[in-house]
Amino acid sequence: KLNKELALYKTDLCQKAGVIAVNKVDLPEVQSRLLDIRECLDHLAMPVLFVSAISGQGVIEFTNTVIEMVEQVNQAEKAISPPEVAVFHPKPKRVKQ
Repeated sequence: KLNKELALYKTDLCQKAGVIAVNKVDLPEVQSRLLDIRECLDHLAMPVLFVSAISGQGVIEFTNTVIEMVEQVNQAEKAISPPEVAVFHPKPKRVKQ
C-alpha cells in the first residue's frame, strides 16, 4: 500500500531506496506495541527504525542509516553513469584570400 501511495504522488518514488522511522517510541502505548508494529512493517523491503525525537533514542542510528543509503545510491549512480568526456571544438582557421 505504501508503494502505491508513493506511485500516486510521483511514479518513480516507489523505485527509490527508503527507510521507515517509527517515532514516539518513548511513549508507553507505542512501546507496548513495538512487536506488532515491526510485524506489520517487516514485509516492506526497507529498514524499519524506532526513534524518539524527544529522548533522541534511535536518532543517531537513523541518521547513520540514511547517510549510508545515500552513499550507496551515489556510488551506484557513479558506476552507472558514463565518465565525462571533454569535447574540444577548435575554431576554424581563417584563410586569407
